[in-house]
Amino acid sequence: MEPWEHTLEQEFSEITFGRPHAVILGAGASVGAFPRGDKRGRRLPVMADLAESLGLGPEVHTKRVILEIYDAMVEAERTGVPYQTRLDPPPADPRAAHPGV
Repeated sequence: MEPWEHTLEQEFSEITFGRPHAVILGAGASVGAFPRGDKRGRRLPVMADLAESLGLGPEVHTKRVILEIYDAMVEAERTGVPYQTRLDPPPADPRAAHPGV
């Protein structure tokens, strides 16, 4: 084994969580790892089900729009052209701040 390589045991022993976070791997990884669903047999959510899974419902974004946004982000990364959000106001816009912040 090369000096920069690690065993799975080493990788797992060095995992730390400094603060809460989320990781979205993609449908293939999740469904491939858990083909029969979670421990209660519930099917794992995939990207096409993201809005429904998060309880956002159709009034926020349809599955089609979420997939269009995801595709635009992938295309922006592929081409090197910065992604332009559809959000209005955009994230971190002062108009989106809570009063008194």
